[in-house]
Amino acid sequence: MLYQHAGVHFDIAPVAKSWQILPSHLLRDELLRSLWYLHSQPPLMNLVVGVAMHSPWDLSTTLHGVFLTMGVALTVVLYFLALELRVPRSVATVGVGLLIASPSLVLYENWVFSTYPTLLFLALSTLYFARSARRPNAVNMSVFGLSLAGLTLTRSTYHVAGAFVVVFVLFRLVGRVRKRAFVVAVVLPVVVVAGLQVKNLVLFGQPAMSSWAGMNLAHMVLSNNAVDVRHEVDEGKLSRYATISPFGTLAVYGVPPSRTGVAALDIPNKGNDPNLNNFAYLKISKQYFKDSLHYIERHPGRYLQLVDASFRTMFTSPADYSWIDVNHRAIFDLAQLEHKVLGQRQETYPIAELDPARYAPQSENVEWVVALAYLGVIACGVILVIGALKRRSLHMSSARLAVAYVAITVAYGVFASNMFELGENMRFRFETDPVVAIASLAVLCAIARRFRQVRRKRIVGVS
Repeated sequence: MLYQHAGVHFDIAPVAKSWQILPSHLLRDELLRSLWYLHSQPPLMNLVVGVAMHSPWDLSTTLHGVFLTMGVALTVVLYFLALELRVPRSVATVGVGLLIASPSLVLYENWVFSTYPTLLFLALSTLYFARSARRPNAVNMSVFGLSLAGLTLTRSTYHVAGAFVVVFVLFRLVGRVRKRAFVVAVVLPVVVVAGLQVKNLVLFGQPAMSSWAGMNLAHMVLSNNAVDVRHEVDEGKLSRYATISPFGTLAVYGVPPSRTGVAALDIPNKGNDPNLNNFAYLKISKQYFKDSLHYIERHPGRYLQLVDASFRTMFTSPADYSWIDVNHRAIFDLAQLEHKVLGQRQETYPIAELDPARYAPQSENVEWVVALAYLGVIACGVILVIGALKRRSLHMSSARLAVAYVAITVAYGVFASNMFELGENMRFRFETDPVVAIASLAVLCAIARRFRQVRRKRIVGVS
């Protein structure tokens, strides 16, 4: 209510403007057919928007209700995750309350995009991974399997191969459970996701949930080296696409729209923007990927500089993102306070997306408290994994397993995002912020308990 009074409103602009969401008339009139032929993005967010279009209420009201429900669910999930990680109830209540009420979280809760569902699925999968390891009953394992599937169907970074690895680890931990129950509850949802990837391989020649990998990498590598790229195109080392900014219209590429008979694959534009699910973009993205790899092979040092810029961009404030501009301005002073608390000495708002390498944040723009929290959680995960390898056993407390799960997932997400993209990295990081915050809180509480135990032993020894 206080944020609404300050001017924060629910923003459904991405439905009409976002490249990630199909044209509205397709979601309204050909939902299932359009989802089947969707190659540009994982299908879940488009499914949610499409179903909302068929509700008895207007689209904004329906989607607002969905996101508010996710907000309530996230609050509950984070609270019980904190308890699962042995955080005291009073500390969990205060910590989760501050997190849920933080300006950045409120900004993304009021923006129709895949970011908020992704962080919810990640938090839910972490909670039920820990619960399944501690009490491997059908309910816990089913929720874990479904949340893992939801994560891969929402964000293409979280690949089904990683999901199979997590499932294998959990399988090793739940030997006392009937294997049939485990397969139905956990393996089956992941296999369904794998089936969709097989479908993509058959229909589009590539199994990934998103066909944008080439364009994303080109946006990072080729667009930020325009002069060098032009020379290499003239020399025949790169294709003509290399000099064209990725994500352009088909007219810019000189490519005619495809004619497959499927509207989702044939429509060239979404209003004034390109329909990046057009079948022609599959070939364009593949060529971008080849050109980007060829450029990286010849200029590895320059690529590493861009990766460095990606990491610096990732650890600036997620509120400093141009798509949430209007709501950010409504609570600008409060967001600035959050920046200072998290160690960011100077704002980076707005991020210059047209030249992200040139305007990448410097040390004063980084939220150092957040960066240190990520380093700490990943380090704890590494220590736990090394300890398990030395013991040749995966068995440890559910709290430690959950921290290791967070550490491995976060490390993968951070590196996978920063190796292939530059410009929106702070948004990608925000998807893992809540679980990192809870894991950090759990680590601090564990250190405090250990400190008290050592202190008691010393007192007893002295007495």
